[in-house]
Order: sequence, then C-alpha cells, then structure tokens
Amino acid sequence: MPLRSVPERAKTRLDFVRREFGRLLDAALAAPEVVVERRARRHPVNPKRLARQAAKELATRPLSTAAEEALARAHEEAGHLNRAAAKRRAAEEACERRELVRRQARERHRGR
Repeated sequence: MPLRSVPERAKTRLDFVRREFGRLLDAALAAPEVVVERRARRHPVNPKRLARQAAKELATRPLSTAAEEALARAHEEAGHLNRAAAKRRAAEEACERRELVRRQARERHRGR
C-alpha cells in the first residue's frame, strides 16, 4: 500500500503504529493480568416484582439524624405510657361500675 493513496490522518496513525506498536505490545504483554469482573446478564424485569420491591423500600424507615431518632423514641415511649395509663383507668372504671351495680343490687334486696 503506497503512502500516497492514504489520507494524511491515516498516515500519522500508520507512522505511530510502525514506530511505537512493538514497544507498546511488549509492555502490555509483560504487565500483570487485570481481573475483569463480568457484569451479570440483564434479564427482563418482572414488573410485579419491581413494584413489590419498591413498596418494600418505601415501607422501611428512612435514615434520620440522631435528634430525630431521639424524638421518635420519646414519642413512642409517651405513647406506651399513655396506653398503660388508659388501660389502668379503664380497669378502675370497670371495677367502680361493678361495685356500683353490686351496691345497687344489695340495696334492692335489703328491704326484703
């Protein structure tokens, strides 16, 4: 292939290959091997599975700051205390109602 028929750009490439390629090839062959991780094949995505995964990620609690976590724990603890107090009050009210009904029953039967 005569150099006259090759465009100027290709001439510079050809000159580079003739001058430098042998040295570069030797350096590449002498270099240690590089382990290339193969990418997993992309399978078609199941839209239902994708929707379930998205819903699951949205349902998980997001990351927050320590202050926000402390406030959330305090709020949750207050809720537990309020529920316990409400249960105690309900039990006391139920006991009072039973006592009232029992007292009224005694009063009704007292005169007989």
